[in-house]
Amino acid sequence: YRVNAWRVRMLWQLTLGDTEEAARCRRRAELTLLQEGSGQQYAGTTSLGELICHVLTGDLMAIKHTNDAVSKLASRFAGWQPFLTYGRASLALLQGDAQSALTLVVNALETVRPGEHAAYAYLASCRMLALIELGRTEEAALLGQGYLQVCEREELTPTAHIVHIAAALALAKTGAFEAAVKILDEAVAIARERGQRGVCIGSMYESRARIATWMHDREAFQRYAELCAAEYRHGHNTSLVAKLARLLEEARQTDTGGPESIS
Repeated sequence: YRVNAWRVRMLWQLTLGDTEEAARCRRRAELTLLQEGSGQQYAGTTSLGELICHVLTGDLMAIKHTNDAVSKLASRFAGWQPFLTYGRASLALLQGDAQSALTLVVNALETVRPGEHAAYAYLASCRMLALIELGRTEEAALLGQGYLQVCEREELTPTAHIVHIAAALALAKTGAFEAAVKILDEAVAIARERGQRGVCIGSMYESRARIATWMHDREAFQRYAELCAAEYRHGHNTSLVAKLARLLEEARQTDTGGPESIS
């Protein structure tokens, strides 16, 4: 199980956003596999975690690479197919093709049930984000409220936090700032209780800071942007640096803040 031990350590580093250390752990896993001279036990078990981290990081090449690994699993095990769809839809969304992403996830959501398949929350989140990109914010907000009710009923935590993020962004886009802030602040509080670090809670802080820019709330933006920067700077990750730069540029354009806002 030494190979899996190194891959789990690699996944931990990915959650922190430290791609350099994650790559070192991956190389150690590959070397150990060669030394043992036998097949890896439970091969592919970290693939979903890797995909989720890469999507949160916004690393296009890493998503493509992980999609290839998930595709091999999906060809053997039908239960992996919704995760492959999520990976492909997330890639399309990051590449600016929100319509293709929406089509993929809508079809996939018809095949999974909440509480029975772990892909439900990820697909639901991607659907809302695609609708936001397409300017269909009212539809995204309405869906988000329904998805949140499902997540609460089925107790889909902590995976449901990505639904909270997307729903909060959709509501904020419609001007329902109070509801959006409440949803996201509750998700952040739970994440803090569980001691989350790195890209998971960092993405929550990023979304909260972004909503603050839409509200023209300079104080809230400053607070959450600094928290986001602290999490995104755990590792030397160019994708996270780029995400932080985009957040600061958006704030600068709304006179909420700018590059000088974050120390």
